[in-house]
Amino acid sequence: LKFVAIWLKQFGLQPCGFKPFRSDSSPGLCCGVVPSLLHSSLGMAAHDERVVGAQGETPAKRARTDNPHRFSMEPDVHVQVEDKAFPVHSLVLMLASPVFKNTLASGMSESSSGTITLHGKKKCEFQTFIDAIKPDSTLTINAANVHTLSRWSDEYQVDGLKNRCDQYLRCVPVSVEELEFAMKYNMAGRQKMCMRAIKTDFPRFQDELARRGSELPAEVLEPLWPHICACADLPDKSPMPGLEHVRIMWPFVARTLKKKPDAEIELERIRQHARQWPDQLYSQLPASHQADSKGMIWLRSQLRGVGLV
Repeated sequence: LKFVAIWLKQFGLQPCGFKPFRSDSSPGLCCGVVPSLLHSSLGMAAHDERVVGAQGETPAKRARTDNPHRFSMEPDVHVQVEDKAFPVHSLVLMLASPVFKNTLASGMSESSSGTITLHGKKKCEFQTFIDAIKPDSTLTINAANVHTLSRWSDEYQVDGLKNRCDQYLRCVPVSVEELEFAMKYNMAGRQKMCMRAIKTDFPRFQDELARRGSELPAEVLEPLWPHICACADLPDKSPMPGLEHVRIMWPFVARTLKKKPDAEIELERIRQHARQWPDQLYSQLPASHQADSKGMIWLRSQLRGVGLV
């Protein structure tokens, strides 16, 4: 009744008390106007609202609050790895990885079932990966996890994590194996660093290259082929044959790559043995006519003549 009284005042009408309007004698508000006028006025207001809507202006609507649980801190998807289901937040996966975003937003079975199954993965590696991409992550990249995180970040296109791994790997000692890893998982900075170091000091990496060369992809071998040719005294501009041919002839290539013993080291080894020969000869010759002494003196003089003792 108060609402009606306030509304009537807007039309210049004064309520004058209660009186029955209806046949059931329920109380009404007497305001000097018949109910038809009230209905007419209300109808005009409704008509005005319809006109506004027809002119393309959408009346402001209050936001719906009938679902108080739209936002939740609880995980809403499970990732199955081996025999363990990890409860995770889909938003975290989708923001970090375009691969997971496509999986969950493309209408695939995973989006409706709420479960993503990762085949051929290790649960311990997934735990490390999810710990690294959480918004509040405090995981430190180190020698124990950098290769795992590099592989996962490349496969699932987590560029921020991948860049962090690339930066860390630049502090890891260079090797042919590290070069192969960097090229396989698209670690651009690490790849350039390894290639530059191996080309600059190629002899230091020859033994490793000889051992692993038959397993290396063409992307690793081809840039190093001129240095391999140089070891075999071949023109350094000789083109590398097809990978299948390189692998067939690799035993010969490996023999060429194996470093020859250092001449000084080999000479010292011979000297150490030669110093013992006179005494060994002395013990083998008979003592009669001083053959043992004469033989020892003669051999020592010969060795001294050629610089071995």
